[in-house]
Amino acid sequence: MIQYYFLLIFILLAFYTDLTTHKIPNVISMTALVMGWVFHTAMNGLNGLWFSFIGFFIAMFFTILLYSIRAVAAGDVKLFGAIGAWVGIDVSIYILAYSILFSLIFGICILIFKKENWSRMKSVYVYILNIYIYRDIKFIKTFITNDNLQFPFMIGVLPGVVATYIHLFLLKGVI
Repeated sequence: MIQYYFLLIFILLAFYTDLTTHKIPNVISMTALVMGWVFHTAMNGLNGLWFSFIGFFIAMFFTILLYSIRAVAAGDVKLFGAIGAWVGIDVSIYILAYSILFSLIFGICILIFKKENWSRMKSVYVYILNIYIYRDIKFIKTFITNDNLQFPFMIGVLPGVVATYIHLFLLKGVI
């Protein structure tokens, strides 16, 4: 259980720096990553290191997919690798899913409450309709290269971590 507290410290640091500088410094991500590997190796030997490596690679894989469509930045990818190193595959996937959900909710709220963003919503609808009708993903590439709504992914990650902890540990009693 202590690894979740260590991870929360790194998440809070990344949240603060991402909100203030719009970057997650490598020193936070890489320190979290190495400490995750060391922690699990110290606690469970090679099995712990394997658990940490697999969590790292799977978390990186899924966030690289998001990075490839410009949904997240490189710092978010590295941070999720560190998250995977600390909590393994299952929990990191929960965290990523909740983070995407909270980011989606936050983005929709921004679109709804800012009147100038109504045109963005219309363009998203047109892109989705074009993809559905023409079955062509070139519209996605056009949409990605346009000036779109952007905000730090950590706005969704912090509540995603908290929701995962509540879901897995308080409600389900995993630990």
